[in-house]
Amino acid sequence: MTAPTHIAHIKSLLHHAFGESKEKAGGAAFREIHSIHVATIVEELLSTMSEVSTEEHEEVVYAALLHDYAKRHRIGEDGYLRGSHAEEELFGFSSHEILSAHEAQQILTPLIGELRAHRVAEIITSHSDPKTTTAEVLHDADELAEMGLMNFWKMATYSAIKDRSLPATILYWFEEDRQRHLLKSEALFLDASKNYATASIEMLDMVFKQISREIGLTNENADINLPRS
Repeated sequence: MTAPTHIAHIKSLLHHAFGESKEKAGGAAFREIHSIHVATIVEELLSTMSEVSTEEHEEVVYAALLHDYAKRHRIGEDGYLRGSHAEEELFGFSSHEILSAHEAQQILTPLIGELRAHRVAEIITSHSDPKTTTAEVLHDADELAEMGLMNFWKMATYSAIKDRSLPATILYWFEEDRQRHLLKSEALFLDASKNYATASIEMLDMVFKQISREIGLTNENADINLPRS
């Protein structure tokens, strides 16, 4: 099979694993969407990196698609993710990254061979604390997928479920979540990732300021002036 065929196969596994799942922040099938989103960002970052080989490129994309595969065991019926102890209790693995890597290797070995499947597993296992360029790419893409308009969608769905008002959600962005994004952007490894993060933060600033104008919560200079209650 060609790489596009492998990717189509993996996406079908993601749909089967997460298509019926629901998360409080993100809604139905969010983990499937997130995995594909991370892979899309990986492709964008890799387009700026000539030092990454074709095989490595493919392996990071496979890793991106499968990096959260084991989280299907953690999504509770209430839509909340159970703690990382779930993997250890159920399968004897210490984290979802390690279990996802194990499952990814099982999925990929028949498709791309044992050696390359092992490399994909290593990228998944190490991407939270990367020591290689390919793991850094996955780390950054995973962080970036939580920014920008996808973060807006997560905030909107979670706020609706929690009965949080629109003004309170806008205030949360400017007073709390924006600072979290800035700190996360400082911890990114690649220059292209930092540029992506900056653009994502600016986009959310623009979106929330525009919404604020439309509902009368800003002054003429577009400075946020939201009620505290």
